[in-house]
Amino acid sequence: MPWDTLDAEQQHLVTTVLDLLGTANGLTEDEAPVTAPPARATLSTLAAAVAGLTVTSGAELAQCYDCTDLVDGYDTNVTNGGVIICDDCHHLRNAADPDFWRPDTTRYDD
Repeated sequence: MPWDTLDAEQQHLVTTVLDLLGTANGLTEDEAPVTAPPARATLSTLAAAVAGLTVTSGAELAQCYDCTDLVDGYDTNVTNGGVIICDDCHHLRNAADPDFWRPDTTRYDD
């Protein structure tokens, strides 16, 4: 779901939930405010519904760092640095520089 298709109220609610999950703006935080799995699942499901999405059981709503789209967390990759990339952007990154990205989006060590 493209971010810019949401109205201001929807964006505010989704941003608030992503902040609570520690995954706002496509970046993961080391210490999320909400850590209990049932609470995370409930928040994620509600925010996804507001955005007109559903999420896979066991996954959370996520926002791609590259394109800012809201996506099912099941369809994302997370780099070692905690950057969330949707599958579409991951494939574009990998095609642009296959030596830089492994299939699981972790960066090669020098």
